[in-house]
Amino acid sequence: IVIIPNAAGDETAIATLFGAATHWQANVSLDGDTSYVAEGGTAFQRDLFSLEDTAGMTQVITSVKVRAYVRGTVAGTGVAKTSIKTNGVVYDGVNQNVGTAYANIDTDYATNPQTSVAWTWAEINALQAGVVLKRPAAKQTTRCTYVLVIVYFTIGTQTFYPITPVEVTPATADAWTDILGADFGVPSGATGV
Repeated sequence: IVIIPNAAGDETAIATLFGAATHWQANVSLDGDTSYVAEGGTAFQRDLFSLEDTAGMTQVITSVKVRAYVRGTVAGTGVAKTSIKTNGVVYDGVNQNVGTAYANIDTDYATNPQTSVAWTWAEINALQAGVVLKRPAAKQTTRCTYVLVIVYFTIGTQTFYPITPVEVTPATADAWTDILGADFGVPSGATGV
């Protein structure tokens, strides 16, 4: 299941907001440079977002992927990473490089990093996810336009990831492939495709 931000989380430290009323709203539309957050400082800054509720899911969770869609105004080395907050503790992914075109950065968690055991749906519903950015070079910025969490779960021996973010409406099927990856395709019920 794919879950997306629906409110501010505990941190809103990234310096620049463009094209949206709030930082979390800038990260729920796959619209490139129409709305985004950006950091031009030399130190990492973090935004965290509260996420949609998974509404009664009970299946066994096999893993969690945190994804952010980022780019730099110039290419940069080690200037973006994903972030989560679970059970009151923040965990950042590894530093990742950015190019000048938007691309996914991912962090996979087979288990909850705070408990070292399988995720529970209560933990997913309390999870905050976000992104950490710093500038790629002097007078440049690193931008993020989308954050999501993909929860993989099993029914019997099959792993599933039904896609449900119907409130997000990229204009083309290619836009969905860019953010979710070729294995996912276009969500059923998505509009604007």
